Amino acid sequence: MDVTFWGTRGSLPSPGPLTVRYGGNTTCVEVAFASGEIVIIDSGTGIRPLGNDLISRGGSVRVKLLFTHAHWDHVQGFPFFVPAFIAGNHIEIYGSEAAQKLIRDDIFDASDSSYFPVKKADFKATCAFHEGADWLPKLQGATVKALPLNHPGGGFCYRFDENGKSFAFVTDFELGQKYATGSSIAELRKFVHEVDLLVMDAQYTDEEIAMTRGWGHSTFNEAIDFGHSAGVSKLVLYHHDPRRSDEELDHIVAKLRSRLVANREPMEVAPAREGETLVV
Repeated sequence: MDVTFWGTRGSLPSPGPLTVRYGGNTTCVEVAFASGEIVIIDSGTGIRPLGNDLISRGGSVRVKLLFTHAHWDHVQGFPFFVPAFIAGNHIEIYGSEAAQKLIRDDIFDASDSSYFPVKKADFKATCAFHEGADWLPKLQGATVKALPLNHPGGGFCYRFDENGKSFAFVTDFELGQKYATGSSIAELRKFVHEVDLLVMDAQYTDEEIAMTRGWGHSTFNEAIDFGHSAGVSKLVLYHHDPRRSDEELDHIVAKLRSRLVANREPMEVAPAREGETLVV
């Protein structure tokens, strides 16, 4: 699997000179499989440059769009996903029922232009929604599993397995608080046990969480503790706070790496970087 980060930021796009290296676009990740199939996780603003890149590769675009949940920073880029406007392209939409409903009802079926001028007729690609028992994509030679998010409003995190390698995407999961519809830490630990790559929510510092507990996100140290306890090989910190500069992220990650070395913990840790591809 090739995992490419097109959006790494949480909550709000934050472009500018302070976020150039790690990126200012909101959540969007491309997963390319050996079969040639492509799964896009979430359509934050990062889906706009991804769409342009898909077109530049030539030929028709066929992708599976898999949503974690319906919060705005995970869906807001879809109206700017250019492949959706081109006839002959095919987009299959899976995942969170609430996110699918938002895309279908508030974007495709919008009947007025009070908040966006694009009409349903402008989307020329074939867009198929998969709900009910058919809500997870079926992949050639690979599998995808889902686990409920521990996050306000619910949703799902995902695990992909292909050719003996594994990748888990666990953003918007609050490790320090339990929600009614969410999974426990023990359930999540079992779900991601010994994955080769874990992309994990780490939006806040220990100091910030005092004010933000209950907002649905984890701290850097919580993510490190969890990744180590789950036996993952590489932990990528994700959903960067919109206030967090590249320099601040560098400083935080350097401290985390020093801690891992001091404790002789073998796990590799890095911040998600927009535009970077990791081979799993």
